[in-house]
Amino acid sequence: MPYYPLLMSFLPLVAAGITGTVVGFLLLDQRDDQTMTALLVTPLSLGDYLRYRLSGLMILSAAVGAVMVPLAGLTETTPLQVVATAVTAAPLAPIYALFLGTFAANKVQGFALAKAVGVVLWPCVVSYFVTGPWQSAFGLVPHYWPLKVFWLFDEGAVGHALTHALIGVGWQAALLMLLVRRFSHVVRR
Repeated sequence: MPYYPLLMSFLPLVAAGITGTVVGFLLLDQRDDQTMTALLVTPLSLGDYLRYRLSGLMILSAAVGAVMVPLAGLTETTPLQVVATAVTAAPLAPIYALFLGTFAANKVQGFALAKAVGVVLWPCVVSYFVTGPWQSAFGLVPHYWPLKVFWLFDEGAVGHALTHALIGVGWQAALLMLLVRRFSHVVRR
């Protein structure tokens, strides 16, 4: 029971990971079929297509993450806690998708990368057991922020949780912009 908050905090990450991986494989499929290259000559720009695809993905990820936490019901949660955590985890879905679409040359490499991304979660588990300022060092891993938001809400530190949510969304937005730029370069090659 003392680790239920740790387990519950990973549910929005699971939602983001699953939805992001599915769309990542769709992007790989579209890249293999040269659909992305065909988009370059249509009135719909690649940037507009990515905004459409990735914003829908974030909304779906946030919705699924917000539903998963209360359904699990291992700990008491507030609606604000559930929404803030799900929204903070939502940018991870397009990060997963673009990571796969950018760095995997084909679907086999995509499966290998999807498996390898799971290694990134271990530092987040370790961060749960680290206290004090050292815990902030785990903030380089984008998965840390939604987890920390959930944990802070669980401790009753609503203000700190919302501040961490803003920082996490900002950090993930920066990573997302880098991945969009890199993905656009890969598609144009």
